[in-house]
Amino acid sequence: MANNSFYPSSQTECVGDDPIKASTYGLSKLKIVAANLVDWTTKAGEDYADLEELYGELISAWTRYCGHVIGNIGGVYELRRNTDEAGVSYIHTPNEDQQAAMAFLVDHVFTTPEWLLQEEIINNIGPDGTADKIRSLQISQLNRLLTKSRLERMIDNEAINGGKAYSVSRMMEQLR
Repeated sequence: MANNSFYPSSQTECVGDDPIKASTYGLSKLKIVAANLVDWTTKAGEDYADLEELYGELISAWTRYCGHVIGNIGGVYELRRNTDEAGVSYIHTPNEDQQAAMAFLVDHVFTTPEWLLQEEIINNIGPDGTADKIRSLQISQLNRLLTKSRLERMIDNEAINGGKAYSVSRMMEQLR
């Protein structure tokens, strides 16, 4: 397997061949953890250090799951071939997969994940900064989505495959 940043199947923690499904399952589990985090991490007479640490881990996991989906947009599969083999060496992620990835990002990243902003957690780990931290993570994912190399791959795909390609303009429409 290739180790390229544009290869959707070559990611840390890659589980299966559908990162959208895997991340959807992962987020559903994280929501259960978030709903129970206070009960699971606090003990009478102790501080909230465990809650704070594990909330940070929860946010890190959310970030990774969402990042796995971004790899589909402008993604290219590399098939190691030699000149004796039929076919091409690079195949762009199918249009439908890229549109589904963008829909996932709109729903789970660019729409504020309210489940991460639970009053009982936030009011016990710090007086401020949590909403800004979530906003910063959203901006980080947006910056990752809009990298020059990703946009160039999408433009090249559209130039080669025309209307069958997921275009930058379509991505921007979905993002908007």
